[in-house]
Amino acid sequence: MTTTRPTLATAGFAARWRDNPRRGRAAAQEHFSDLCHLPGVATRNDPPASPPREGREKGSSRAIRSDR
Repeated sequence: MTTTRPTLATAGFAARWRDNPRRGRAAAQEHFSDLCHLPGVATRNDPPASPPREGREKGSSRAIRSDR
């Protein structure tokens, strides 16, 4: 994932995580996400830069099989 995102200020990161009482997996994942945002690297949870393309056009329907 090489898409760049707005960077988090180093001082803001340090202030947020200094003496943080939270423990566990959720806190670790959020900490990792913030570490990725320091240099502007996107994470898996960030929204995509462009909307996903749909497989079918809007308004189209599935083909109905006639052998049923």
